[in-house]
Amino acid sequence: MNILEARYGSALTEFQQTCPASQGISREYLLRTLGHFDGDFDFLKKSLTKRETNTIDTPVSPAQHREDMKTKYAVQLATLANAGINVNCPCLLAKLEKHRGNVNKVLRTKN
Repeated sequence: MNILEARYGSALTEFQQTCPASQGISREYLLRTLGHFDGDFDFLKKSLTKRETNTIDTPVSPAQHREDMKTKYAVQLATLANAGINVNCPCLLAKLEKHRGNVNKVLRTKN
């Protein structure tokens, strides 16, 4: 760790002052990331910005997620209902998601 501090320490201090996305992240993590990517501060800034935007997403309740899946797979659910499958089974939506809406694969795993 001392080697990374000696190599990137002063530049990292300046980076932390100018990049708000680096706030709240340990210096050790930032140094290791820089060491892994040969001191590429542009890459570090991009990855921190991406990390920051990924954590902003608001959580969705399970009931809302279920409704979203029912809307997304409405056609497939209708096909399965016509085949005599109980479409109210909670695992069915998970199987449709797993198989990306492929009804034939869902039918094969249903047996």
